[in-house]
Parts: sequence; C-alpha cells; structure tokens
Amino acid sequence: VNEATTQPAPSISPEDELLARMRERRMTATNSERPKIFEAFAKIERKYPRDYRFPYERAKLAAKGSRSNSQSEAFKALSVAAQKAISTGKANEMLSGLEVDKSGDFQKLAQGRQEWTKLLTALKRKDSSLLGRDQSND
Repeated sequence: VNEATTQPAPSISPEDELLARMRERRMTATNSERPKIFEAFAKIERKYPRDYRFPYERAKLAAKGSRSNSQSEAFKALSVAAQKAISTGKANEMLSGLEVDKSGDFQKLAQGRQEWTKLLTALKRKDSSLLGRDQSND
C-alpha cells in the first residue's frame, strides 16, 4: 500500500505552478531583476506556445516598466496573448482578466488607448485579424 507518496495534487498542472511562480517574481521584481524575468517569460512562452497567460503576465511586467517603450511592449505582449487566447478558445477568459486588470496593472494602457479598444474588440469577436501584427507605430 503506497498511497502516502509525495506526489503533487493532480489538479495543479505544471503550467499553473509555473505561472504562479512567475506571477510572484513579477510582483516582487526590482528594476534590476526585470530583464531576467522577461528572459524567463520568453523561455516559458516557447515551452508553452499555446498558453496565453504567460505573454499576459509579461504584458503586466512591461506595463509597470519605466522605459519609454514599456507601453508598446505591453501591447505587443497582450496582442500575442490575445491571439493565443482566441486560437485556444480562451478569449472570454482573457477578456475577464482584462476587465479586472484595467484598474490595476493595465490602468495606463486602458486609458483611452486605441490599442486597448482594438484588443477588447478582437477578444469579444474572437477575431485575431483585428489585432494586426505590428503595433509599434503608436
């Protein structure tokens, strides 16, 4: 009888565990740690290419940045996240997250920005063609 093995609860997937750890790192990041965390997100996004939550968290990290291009970086990451969410049937889930985060992490992004409106519309219509590939011309 080997029921007392120390196996993790099957309800927590490796992605969820990783997401929780990365969220924690993002929230406690100092400015000097930020580039390392961006790198970690890039690596994880390659490992889980269909999970929108990692670019979504990367967008939060970028949105809080002090660099001049931090908002455009955040929108690029959100665009990637939205495309993944739409293609995996999680558009409504991401939309709910944006509703919650628009008064928090994404407050600056949500204030009358055309990209924000486009992002919400794409998710509501589940149409990633509305996102466009290049959002660097703001």
